Amino acid sequence: MAAEDIDNAFKLMIRRNAPACVSVSMATESPYWMYQIDGGERLVGFVDLPEGVQRRQELPPAYLLNGAVYIANSDWLIQNHNFISRATVGYVMPPNRSIDIDTIEDLCVLKYLVGDLSLADSS
Repeated sequence: MAAEDIDNAFKLMIRRNAPACVSVSMATESPYWMYQIDGGERLVGFVDLPEGVQRRQELPPAYLLNGAVYIANSDWLIQNHNFISRATVGYVMPPNRSIDIDTIEDLCVLKYLVGDLSLADSS
């Protein structure tokens, strides 16, 4: 994340007169191609495919929260207890600034990307 991402997220929230803004990045895998396995071991889609879509390239884009920027009007946030609502706008960030560090593996990927090839155990 860069400082400009925070500035641009604020600008988007103000421009769209939204109560909240969160940063997202384009999903590398589409939820339209994701499934659960039911009790009978059959595949059940998480979401229904749009009518007429037969190829991955025809699917609508999907975005995921990247964990970098969460901005909200404080009164609105206190009332809603959540950053995400139908009124929230999404600030799209490029993948190279959308690395979410939740696990040791995520940290190793970041270290590799910034040139720290030691990948020493951080624990």
